[in-house]
Amino acid sequence: MNILANYDYSNIESIKITGEINDVDVIGIRNMSNLRDLDISGTNLMELLKSSFQELTNLKKVVLPNTLTSIGERAFKESGLQSIEIPASVDTIESAAFYNCKALTSVTFEKGSQLKTIGSGAFQASGLQSIEILASVDTIESTAFGGCTALTTVTFEKGSQLKTIQGGYDENSSIYYGAFSDCTSLTSIEIPASVETIE
Repeated sequence: MNILANYDYSNIESIKITGEINDVDVIGIRNMSNLRDLDISGTNLMELLKSSFQELTNLKKVVLPNTLTSIGERAFKESGLQSIEIPASVDTIESAAFYNCKALTSVTFEKGSQLKTIGSGAFQASGLQSIEILASVDTIESTAFGGCTALTTVTFEKGSQLKTIQGGYDENSSIYYGAFSDCTSLTSIEIPASVETIE
């Protein structure tokens, strides 16, 4: 990224980065306000830190590396993402990672995924229309899909290991927040036999 040190980041709409990448590089990418297409599949990135690409409203497409193990809090919050494939190496999608991504209608998972946890508000208020929860997932946290008003279909991969569908409670407002709260288009769901707790 040093090669771009004196370049006007606002002119960059598409970029492919390979090799080593660090937190400073990610900050540089976040300054590319007109960025539409980002390919970091050839990097060694293991963790996408919190707020990495938050509010990049022009960002439509991202290709992630197969070294990635976690997608941090608010990583893509309120970005313009339309679809994304999560690498098999990712085991955690943290809180609000894709919060309020209104254009995000499709999320797919690479075959052989190791995903265990879908964090609180991970896809909350996004434009998701359907989602297949991977067999490897054991926890769906509170409001993970809350407010996804376009969500019509939730399915669970065969052999689901899901144990817990979490909820939450705000004492100040006396409101409960469920994993699928306010999914007004979701009319039915079949819960896997593996589930032990629905909060």
